Amino acid sequence: MSLFGVNSIEELKYAIFENAAASADAGIEPSWETFQSDTAAVAKQLGKKSLSLLQQLPNIKGFVGSLGPVWFRMIRKMVICLDDIERRGKNLSVRDVLGLVSSLKERKGCKICLILNDEALEEDKKDFDAYFEKVVDTSLSFVPTPTECAHIALSPGQKVQDLVRGNCIKLGISNIRLIKKIERAALRLEELVIGLADQVLIQAIPSLAVLGWSLYDRNSAPSLEFLRQRGSLAALTRQKKGDAVLPQEAAWNALLDAYRWSGFDEFDEVLLDGIRDGYFELARVQKYAADIDAKAKAARSTNAFIAAWDRYHDSFENNQDEVLDAIYEGFREGVRYISPVNLNGTVWLLKELGRHEQAAQIIKLYVEAHGGDPALFDVDRSAFAGMVDQPEVVEAFRTKSASFIRNVDVDAVLLSMAGRNGWTAEDITTLAAVLVDDYCKIFKRYSGKQLHDILNVCLQFDRVAGATAEMREISKRAKEALTRIGGESAINATRVRKYGVEPVRREVEPVSAVVPLPSVDEG
Repeated sequence: MSLFGVNSIEELKYAIFENAAASADAGIEPSWETFQSDTAAVAKQLGKKSLSLLQQLPNIKGFVGSLGPVWFRMIRKMVICLDDIERRGKNLSVRDVLGLVSSLKERKGCKICLILNDEALEEDKKDFDAYFEKVVDTSLSFVPTPTECAHIALSPGQKVQDLVRGNCIKLGISNIRLIKKIERAALRLEELVIGLADQVLIQAIPSLAVLGWSLYDRNSAPSLEFLRQRGSLAALTRQKKGDAVLPQEAAWNALLDAYRWSGFDEFDEVLLDGIRDGYFELARVQKYAADIDAKAKAARSTNAFIAAWDRYHDSFENNQDEVLDAIYEGFREGVRYISPVNLNGTVWLLKELGRHEQAAQIIKLYVEAHGGDPALFDVDRSAFAGMVDQPEVVEAFRTKSASFIRNVDVDAVLLSMAGRNGWTAEDITTLAAVLVDDYCKIFKRYSGKQLHDILNVCLQFDRVAGATAEMREISKRAKEALTRIGGESAINATRVRKYGVEPVRREVEPVSAVVPLPSVDEG
């Protein structure tokens, strides 16, 4: 029987009596089937259970309760297993339990087996140790290794269970119930990421294991607070200052370093909430899982491309056609995940070795595959500016970049910014990509208040503290447009000087006074 929740010695005595059964009847529970097959055995069980029910009736509770000592006298020469001693009620002391055990052993000829986690006895540990030698004849420590516990808890040959097993063993988890909790969380997560790359579970399950361990094993696992701070700026600052690290924290750091778990990220917070709440929020899981899935597919898609370039770099074999074919096919397979710099280098190699048609084809494929990313094609301001120099690539990128601007009503963006006296990141990106010629046309289309509002929008970034490169580019292009407008006439030259630009007048060729008209035949 379990002592879980048993709160007094009288409850314990009655529970022993109630659970007593002849060896032939062990395990039989009252049911219609057992009543039919073994009426006598069930009757004995029902007789004891009915006393428990009678105790709940107000009028006879006291009478039946007073029979407790009489019932307990029936307990003789029995094998009694007392489990969960550390989970007993707060009013039942270990001293009382061991005293009853001694009485059953010495006076009633019983054999007693005590099953407990002695490390969880806490404040009663001193009493337990004091009476242990007097009461217990033989003690056995059941200390299975983490590997043994993981193999007991988890079935082999299944993807999720194998991942859980490996990570629990690495962490040294030897609590079978905890391992099962981690397994159940992992199986719930698996249902939400069906169809995504295996890398999602490969990344998530190590976090589930360490977070579940921290949440449910307060004695030996690092706290959630420790896990959250690990790798943070505050923790790194303490290390740099040479602050003392507690021995237990040092041990946790060594374990987590070996485990390759650096610290919390946003996906870990989602996983922690799922373990704690008993369910995972589908939208939150899929948001981060989709990102992991995309990166995994990107790595897989570019493997062939990288391997083909390795064949180019790593030998002097006469294998030009094989290498170029492999690079071309690898590029086609991984085009969505290849950088502009690698496109540029591939175009150069194909052209250099006479495959101009394939070079043109991969440029076209690349532009089509990345058509939804305007910033990528801005060769002047992208992260790859200066590293993309093949003329065909630059021309294709500029053409694609210009197509984004044509599809945006720049006038509406400028007037909207003026009206609300603010901007969005998208507004800035749009205006920074507008060509100088287009700014000239816009400035000439407006007059009065609208013209002044538009000029203010474009030039305001010269007075914005901490203006970004894109913001400065807007002002730079607007001023270049004003310089051109000022160079068109003397009056415009005076108009634009107040905006800090010095126009350069264009030299205009003299026109003859007599302009010949076309003849009738020239019509």
